Amino acid sequence: ELVSCPHYLLEIMFYASILFIIDHGYIRWSLLLLFVTTNQIYSAIVTHHWYIVNFPNYPAQTRKAIIPFIL
Repeated sequence: ELVSCPHYLLEIMFYASILFIIDHGYIRWSLLLLFVTTNQIYSAIVTHHWYIVNFPNYPAQTRKAIIPFIL
């Protein structure tokens, strides 16, 4: 009810938890997390906009794209 793409946020959280478990200083996982975060946020915004355009009764005023109450 709060976001359009909760599964995108979950994927970001998966990669962040893997980075936390293996090692904070591992640069490849840090860059991978940056890429996944950027990609998922962009995809969520595009998907949210598509829902607004294609579904006239979509609750765009109460839902955010990926992060509840923020984005």
